[in-house]
Amino acid sequence: MKSSLVNKPPQKQITISLDFDGVIRDNMTKEPVEGVHEALDWLIGKGYILIISTANHDLEEVRKWLIEHEITLPVTDKKVAATAYVDDRAIRFQSWRDVTSYF
Repeated sequence: MKSSLVNKPPQKQITISLDFDGVIRDNMTKEPVEGVHEALDWLIGKGYILIISTANHDLEEVRKWLIEHEITLPVTDKKVAATAYVDDRAIRFQSWRDVTSYF
């Protein structure tokens, strides 16, 4: 008799794209957003793949800030394929009627 564990498909890893400004770094103080280190540690501990996406094209400046604040995640200025996007300026899509009423 085969073990049921052998027949289970591999667990899919979930990628979460995190915006830099406003999510990782506070827009006003330029300091880490309160609770960011604990949240990142928790997500990583749960097995999520995290990547920082930014509209800031000076990636070296962003990387330098991340190193200074002990955040060691990959960073890109491209939109990456992810299961979820965490962004302080996002509009959650449910329907076009909702989107057009927002504006």
